[in-house]
Amino acid sequence: MYPQRVHSTCSARLWAALIFVVATAASARAETGYDAWLRYAPLPAPIVTRVGSVPRSVTLLGDSPVLRSARDELTRGLSSMFSTPITNNAALPRTSTILLGTLERIRPVVPGAPAAADLTDEHMSAFFYAGSASAPDAMVGLEIYGPDALLRSLVVLPALRKRGLGERLVAKAEQHARERRVRTIYLLTTTAEEFFLARGYSAAARAAAPRSIQSTAEFAGLCPASSAFLSKQL
Repeated sequence: MYPQRVHSTCSARLWAALIFVVATAASARAETGYDAWLRYAPLPAPIVTRVGSVPRSVTLLGDSPVLRSARDELTRGLSSMFSTPITNNAALPRTSTILLGTLERIRPVVPGAPAAADLTDEHMSAFFYAGSASAPDAMVGLEIYGPDALLRSLVVLPALRKRGLGERLVAKAEQHARERRVRTIYLLTTTAEEFFLARGYSAAARAAAPRSIQSTAEFAGLCPASSAFLSKQL
């Protein structure tokens, strides 16, 4: 199962969007390391209070292995982090809900729903996946800015973790970066710091990040301030 290049597939966008949601919600790290990756430890009470109430259900628009996996992961994660049951709906409820689906399915329900600003075709040009393009088993992205690059959105299906998929995808992204003459890769993570430290990355000072990296959506606001900022020299 060798990592392949993604060409702006809907499933690629969904996985990238899902990992953003997970990373943003998990702004308090109770655990680190590969074994704790996406374990969704309960959030401390002050953070739950700051976040406020969240919908108590997830409504799936459409049906595919990727969508079902995303629904199950989102439901499990929110239920654990907020210590409250999150249910799944087959139809739109009268109460507030989290809609999960492609933009094509969501826009008829929520007219004017915008696309994520950092998931354009340009951003998706260097996403790599393992498995099929319609239902990838794992994915990682790379944004290249001259001699610097931002590694982002690493995700592996829960049932396939601890099999080396994430490690191979990161290696593929690093190989692509070398071919593009990138000298330093940067990343932000709330849950996988130990995973990357074990693979040659080291802690870096945010203030010392190149301007091109500081101006990315992930650095500027998508990832919380508590995220670990790491780098690796190629």
